[in-house]
Amino acid sequence: MDINGDLKLINSADQAAAFAAAMRLAKNGNTEVYLTLGWFFEAGHGCKKDYLQAENYYRKSFDAGVESSNYYLGRLLANNGRFNEAQKYLDSSLAKHNPSAAYWLAVSLYDQSKEKNDLDQYFKFLRIAADSGHLFAQRDLAKAYISGRFGFVNRAKGVYQFVRILGKALFVANKEDSEWLYK
Repeated sequence: MDINGDLKLINSADQAAAFAAAMRLAKNGNTEVYLTLGWFFEAGHGCKKDYLQAENYYRKSFDAGVESSNYYLGRLLANNGRFNEAQKYLDSSLAKHNPSAAYWLAVSLYDQSKEKNDLDQYFKFLRIAADSGHLFAQRDLAKAYISGRFGFVNRAKGVYQFVRILGKALFVANKEDSEWLYK
């Protein structure tokens, strides 16, 4: 068994080889690779998409104490409509200051509460994520302002925020293209 070779393969462009290497590492007791396998199964990276296997490996990763597994497991559960279960994992990820966890908590709360028209918790978590720099949260909050959710006067604030977000997104998207300017 060539552990170093398998670790290099996981980062390669050859998806099938990366998946096979991750499976070998897991079978040989490497618990760090469980999170990667969860993502491979969720994304269909080198294998057929399989959300049950993704959940299985995310849970193994969580049980092994891998730091960000609570976020990935919570996000997967939320994406599959299992909001109550997802909230437990996303809450623990949020406690570790993960703005993406706040965003997914907001998304799952929105899906649960939009019929009840009780969106206070949704906006609470959306603001936490937005204030931490999460672009999708900032976008969704700006859209709420523009739609008049916070009153007519705040529509201009929403437009301003939305334009700022677009500017940030364009800067990030073009950053690699313009790096030659700084060399």
